Amino acid sequence: MSGGALVIAGLGNPGPRYARTRHNAGFMLADEVARRAGAEGWQSWRGMGQCARGEHAGRKFWLVKPQTFMNDSGVMVRAFADYHGAARGDVLVCCDDIALELGRIRIRGGGSSGGHNGVKSVIAHLGGMDFPRLRMGIGPRPAWMEGAAFVLERFSETEREPLSQMLDEAAKAALEIVENGVEAAMNRHNRAPDGGKPK
Repeated sequence: MSGGALVIAGLGNPGPRYARTRHNAGFMLADEVARRAGAEGWQSWRGMGQCARGEHAGRKFWLVKPQTFMNDSGVMVRAFADYHGAARGDVLVCCDDIALELGRIRIRGGGSSGGHNGVKSVIAHLGGMDFPRLRMGIGPRPAWMEGAAFVLERFSETEREPLSQMLDEAAKAALEIVENGVEAAMNRHNRAPDGGKPK
């Protein structure tokens, strides 16, 4: 990250129909980071989404939750980043990952969308893949269920505790990125639950 304006974008779908679904893990994380960072109340931004201002370790940053639906997440992310002069590498995208089991997180400095439509939209609108991501596991997907249906399911009662633990870890990782950068966060948080390296 360049040290310029920092934007943490949590991805999800708007409205009560999608609240607390697997695909909205990014929104859940944005809310948790906002709580920990004493962010000002969420406000509407140009009809495209919500934003809040937070601060951690002496550095101020923005939190955003696009309300354009997942497949068009990049519309707000690009407009907001441009307005605040945030470089592509200063946009941290937080989203769900069906390929990771629930409870696992993974931080990357860039790369492809991994099949995630929200990340794909951000790549298209930012014009490149060199922005960091914080992915949160929502798997495994049952073999009999289509991926599109699975990600729009709500978490079950038995999944609430691992979800809470994952959001706790992910919030710490996001704030670590604010304070010390992506590499430091990767070294500390990209590990398996047993302390080993992720598979």
